[in-house]
Amino acid sequence: MRITCAKDSGLELRVTDAGPGIPLQERDRLRRRFERGNGTDVPGSGLGLSIVEAAIGSVGGRLDLRCAEPSGLIAAIHIPDSALSTKRAG
Repeated sequence: MRITCAKDSGLELRVTDAGPGIPLQERDRLRRRFERGNGTDVPGSGLGLSIVEAAIGSVGGRLDLRCAEPSGLIAAIHIPDSALSTKRAG
């Protein structure tokens, strides 16, 4: 697993793994609550992606899922500058 972070027009946090990935036709389904990958034997409830997408969406961000080469998945969280520049009470 590799984690990278970049700042351009917002913040991007990218997690890349070398696992089996998520087929393109499954990505929308797996963003819904309680949906899990077919044939998985890893414990879980199928909530992770839906929680991340809701949290990031609440600040105007987005979650992108794409293929890593030669195998795996890249999960990228994009947070806009407007969500990063909040004033702190002091």
